Amino acid sequence: MKLLIISDEESKFIWDYFDRTAFEGISLTISAGDLKSQYLEFIATMIPAPVLYVPGNHDIDLKDNPPGGVSLLME
Repeated sequence: MKLLIISDEESKFIWDYFDRTAFEGISLTISAGDLKSQYLEFIATMIPAPVLYVPGNHDIDLKDNPPGGVSLLME
């Protein structure tokens, strides 16, 4: 199983210079918090694998407006 684990900072490698071939074989993406909804939605759209997230200490808005295509792992 190949995991993509992300947190805290949006990566330019993913966000600005996305190359689908660099993410081939990803089975699951886990966000460990403090990432924008738009970033998580982008990943869920571009990488054909489930995206799970845990809200971080700066993710107050995610509780009221969860990102589309992404599932809450735990609070």
